[in-house]
Amino acid sequence: LTQIGLAGATSALFTTPILGPGERLKCVLQTMESPSYKGPKYNGYKELVSGLYQEGGIRSIVRGSGITCLRDGVASFFYFTTYEVLKKTWTP
Repeated sequence: LTQIGLAGATSALFTTPILGPGERLKCVLQTMESPSYKGPKYNGYKELVSGLYQEGGIRSIVRGSGITCLRDGVASFFYFTTYEVLKKTWTP
């Protein structure tokens, strides 16, 4: 089971660099709706990517990917392990 869980956790190392920046962009767009938001307003992903890149380069776009990878790794470990336990328990 540990091996399957670690395989699941490892999968996060490959998916997070692809999905992480998109998640960051989504979060920035969502927080812009807050009345307490004081930053610049962007209209959509294209304008947001351009603005973030001008502001801080590629690091600004991928900011938070490390902690997202950690979160996804732990979640994937438990997801894959739980799946295997339930499969073994419920399969006749």
